[in-house]
Amino acid sequence: MSFLRAGFTLAWIIVPPFAGWLAAKIGTPPVAAQKDGTAERPNVSKSHKLGIAGIALALSALQLNMVSLPMLIVRDLSGSMAQVGLAASFAAAIEVPAMILWGYLALRMDKELILAIAAGFFAIYFGFAFTAETFLHILIAQGFAAIAISALLSINIAYLQEAIPGRIGLSTSLVDVTRVLSTWAAAAVFALNTGTTYAPLMVVAGVFCLIAIVLLLAARNLRRAI
Repeated sequence: MSFLRAGFTLAWIIVPPFAGWLAAKIGTPPVAAQKDGTAERPNVSKSHKLGIAGIALALSALQLNMVSLPMLIVRDLSGSMAQVGLAASFAAAIEVPAMILWGYLALRMDKELILAIAAGFFAIYFGFAFTAETFLHILIAQGFAAIAISALLSINIAYLQEAIPGRIGLSTSLVDVTRVLSTWAAAAVFALNTGTTYAPLMVVAGVFCLIAIVLLLAARNLRRAI
């Protein structure tokens, strides 16, 4: 964990200066201004508000999965910590090519639709996780989880950056805001689970995903109607 944390810190030391230098070289979109020269007030469209709510719910499901899956494997299925690591590794191996694929599709499809599809894959995964009887079932289900997570952790950034036109920095801050809110929601749900099993949390996460699908599709339809 110390080596991993050191690598994370090193990335923050190296990447921000490089990103700033790159932005200075290629230029960044100007901040929108009114006729009097003052900066225009941030305005998030109704469609984006629905989309952001959908993303927050999907990310809450992701946070629930992160904290509940290890307990589900170890407590509910009498598995081992080695199996927890194996499940995480298997999912991560699928996420890398899946992110590339989602990025390719994002050039041709609405981001709300992609995120809704990802939430659908996630809901299917939670259904499998809830009904899993062996670790093998969990391992197979990681394929669905990885496909969903790869989109929720990548496409959502591009979508949120478009939330406030002309204010990329302010829009990007929504990434952290939604993650914090989703973590709070997931923590509250996790705290309410007073039973001895963790499978019920997968049901809650699945419901979050279903609501997220509705919100994201509604956001897409509203944006197209405007």
